[in-house]
Amino acid sequence: MDVNIKITGMSCASCVKTIELALRELEGIKDVKVNLATESAYVKFDESVVNITQIIRAIESVGYGVVREKRDVVIKIGGMTCASCVKTIEVALKELPGVLDVKV
Repeated sequence: MDVNIKITGMSCASCVKTIELALRELEGIKDVKVNLATESAYVKFDESVVNITQIIRAIESVGYGVVREKRDVVIKIGGMTCASCVKTIEVALKELPGVLDVKV
């Protein structure tokens, strides 16, 4: 999978190198290119080994910010019969990478 991530807090070539090194340490990362001018990182990775949440954490762990795009999604779910169903679905969805909030 390929992803472009907007990064905040970079000011020099050393910042670029720091982020690239942090990401390359993650297992499953195939390619990383951080661009100071566009304040972004192109990351190619094996999503069966590493996920976007781990990539974001690695960037944040070395002192930089990640711009998260928030998108609301409405999904129609059938077959729920009780509050326990609601709770089960919310818990499962919150475990997915990139999910910030769930309301069933």
